[in-house]
Amino acid sequence: MEDYTIFYKEVLFDKDSNDSCGDYDLLISAYNGSDRVIEPFHLVNAKEKHWLVLPQYDEEAPASSPNIEVFTSDIIDEVEYFKEYLNKFPLHNDKRICVDISGFLRPHLIFFVKLLKIRKFKNIDFIYSEPVYYSKHEKTQFSKLPNEIKQVPGFCNRNYPPSNNDILIFGAGYDDMLIAKVASDKKHCKKFQIIGFPSLQIDMYQESMLRLENAKEDLGDNVINFFAPANDPFVTAQTLKEIVDKYNWSNMDYNIYLCPVSTKAQVLGFTLFFLNEEMDNLSIIFPYSEKYSSKTSEGRDRTWLYTVEF
Repeated sequence: MEDYTIFYKEVLFDKDSNDSCGDYDLLISAYNGSDRVIEPFHLVNAKEKHWLVLPQYDEEAPASSPNIEVFTSDIIDEVEYFKEYLNKFPLHNDKRICVDISGFLRPHLIFFVKLLKIRKFKNIDFIYSEPVYYSKHEKTQFSKLPNEIKQVPGFCNRNYPPSNNDILIFGAGYDDMLIAKVASDKKHCKKFQIIGFPSLQIDMYQESMLRLENAKEDLGDNVINFFAPANDPFVTAQTLKEIVDKYNWSNMDYNIYLCPVSTKAQVLGFTLFFLNEEMDNLSIIFPYSEKYSSKTSEGRDRTWLYTVEF
């Protein structure tokens, strides 16, 4: 794709809005206890709504109601998790669906977007709500120490033998432990970071930069920084295209590893880039943890709407 910024985005409602909006057949959201997850679930109009309860959050499942279905499973693996979900709730591409990505785990979000494309959904609305602030500011922990680094299922076209021409591109945020783990594992790679700027809130850029200092030793001195708005998946995808087009080694066999550990909006951008680019050396890797913090933010600020066309 030549220009990802042609996709449509708008503010669906701001932090002070309590007015319902939207007209969907189905709303899908991953449950956790954050205001920015719970409030939009009730504000968006849909004939049917699904809460996905992810076992990594260790959350008590919410109550169901006549138009709210709650899907629970003990399955950690995202492939098997969604296989069970789709067995219970088949998704039909003639429905108008909305997916709230705010509460998703990153690998689950990446894999689920591909599933929707495989099921031939042509137009999908994704929403993402910004926090007012993270609960412990720059000390907020989003995940436990990662126990393994692996490719997200379905997001590897071809693996070439490791070489000094390999590229590693991070979507960088607060998760310095995850960045350090991957950077250490891929020491041989030329490294890039897409940093969220402008950030979701004014102070979050400085907080994230303080956290990235913790990973500096593993990243090395030659990491190259790029910037994209933390709330914009389309500019993120376009920035990835800019990096790959500029640093593409012609006539060489090498790997491009994408590792999105930033905001869910930027994770969506990384996913769209992979799904739209026909590159056999591209893959998405992720440092998996067994447990994730379920409530890391306070309050709900703007809720964004992103319309994706496949």
